[in-house]
Amino acid sequence: LGSSFTPKAGGTLIHEKGKNSQIVQGVVVRDNQKVLRLRAFSSECTERNFYRIFSIFKELGLDLDMVKISRNKAEVIVDESRGGTLRGSCEESILLNQQLKSRLSEFYHVEIDEDLSLVSIVGRFKDNEVHILRRVLDIVCDASVKVIYQEDVRCISIVVPADDAYMLANEIHRQFLSESGSIATFN
Repeated sequence: LGSSFTPKAGGTLIHEKGKNSQIVQGVVVRDNQKVLRLRAFSSECTERNFYRIFSIFKELGLDLDMVKISRNKAEVIVDESRGGTLRGSCEESILLNQQLKSRLSEFYHVEIDEDLSLVSIVGRFKDNEVHILRRVLDIVCDASVKVIYQEDVRCISIVVPADDAYMLANEIHRQFLSESGSIATFN
């Protein structure tokens, strides 16, 4: 099991003899992630502001992975690994950050966290969601977690500094998959 966007990157290899009933079925790491935190200057965001914001992301060719919106805040995970205008040199990334801040600062106070990785745990969580989340939180308590989100009943994703990602993925693998006959392929 690996990222379809970077098939040569590390992931979890599950043996053919693996149990179909096991709850956690794999762990995947995706590097080159960025988190944008947007806080509105006014107490309430308007629909029009959100439209403008997403128009800016589209114009800049940004690939968004997760968007969380509340009354006066938004948090966006940008995936630099998939291509678009973010894939390039360090200078291009710095220039893009400046463009983002300049264009978004009309509506929001903008903070950008870079050099992040996304660690995703894939499995069958539907009946064991609370138990799995509790175990994941126990594992990540020492990591410098930026964001945790659950996409659906099959995937929990954690955004951490890139330097911590493979250590965290190996620990998740050890806690959930070491007894299932799986093989870790993380570097």
